[in-house]
Amino acid sequence: MKAVTFTFAPATPADAQERALDAIREWAEVERAGRVKPETKNPFLRRLGYAYVKDEDDAEKVARRLAALPEVASADVPPARTLAAK
Repeated sequence: MKAVTFTFAPATPADAQERALDAIREWAEVERAGRVKPETKNPFLRRLGYAYVKDEDDAEKVARRLAALPEVASADVPPARTLAAK
């Protein structure tokens, strides 16, 4: 499973963010979606979200689809993590 991260636009109200998350969770390519820090009081951290994509090959497509939503300011597929050789 591959993660796609996204940020809601600053002007997007909390209820619109929740509706968007509900819709994203219904996408066929998405295993689950939510907020990175759901309990935080920090408004910036509250805007950060993730979507776990069922098939890695769909990650870029999901990121583009997220970025196209009016509630979303940006979406990215983080680079793969690797251990650095010493």
